[in-house]
Amino acid sequence: MSITVAPLTGADFQAAIPHLARLRIEVFREWPYLYDGSYTYEESYIGKFANSKDSVIVVARDGQRIVGAATGSPLTDHADAFAEPFKTGEYE
Repeated sequence: MSITVAPLTGADFQAAIPHLARLRIEVFREWPYLYDGSYTYEESYIGKFANSKDSVIVVARDGQRIVGAATGSPLTDHADAFAEPFKTGEYE
């Protein structure tokens, strides 16, 4: 096994979305969420990171297969429940 870790941007990010959706469904189905997501939801959720100019996604690959990922984005680009306090407060 040879694990590589690298950030994804642009077309590489877009091409990875279906693979990231698969990974999220597999992981979240097992633990800790016991959540059975759908590809449509997961692809939409991950796609939001691609639309945020300051977001980042880093993937871990075993060969070509994505086996891990970390995402980050400004809270102001997140769901309203998370973003609102930062949009209306002194944190923006």
